Amino acid sequence: MFYGETLVRLSTLPPNETVNKWFNLESLSYGELLCQLAYDAATDYLNVTVVKGRDLVPPKTGSAVDPYVKVYLLPDKKKQTKKKTTHRRQTLEPEFNETFTYFLTEVENSRAKVLHLSVLDHNSVGSSDVIGAFSVPVSEIIDAGKMDQWFSLIRDKASFDVDK
Repeated sequence: MFYGETLVRLSTLPPNETVNKWFNLESLSYGELLCQLAYDAATDYLNVTVVKGRDLVPPKTGSAVDPYVKVYLLPDKKKQTKKKTTHRRQTLEPEFNETFTYFLTEVENSRAKVLHLSVLDHNSVGSSDVIGAFSVPVSEIIDAGKMDQWFSLIRDKASFDVDK
């Protein structure tokens, strides 16, 4: 799980010396997404319920946001596991309440997959902009049986690669 980052300017460090210092992590959260992730061992179904988002940060300053969520089981080069919510108009606090089901018996090597959710700003002309994303290993969901929590959205390289 990603917790934050810090920027250290190398020009401020003394040359040829070891520096021992505490650095504060800066949060890179671009909002949060409430999801209910549940695995039913009897049926081998993984249910992903996208409940709602809060405190979403627009990808472009001052722009209206029409958020929606894309869900994948990665890796998935052919995007066969892609599912998405309907978009909500002009809100940074969207309510989705949409459930997607994956029958893991049909997914090759399902325990090794990663559930990836991206929140995007719907754009009717051109491609949508990524607001943020998070990932959870499917094996963690299977082991837990159920996860019902807020997930912090970050912007990382994987978020942009999946959603192009």
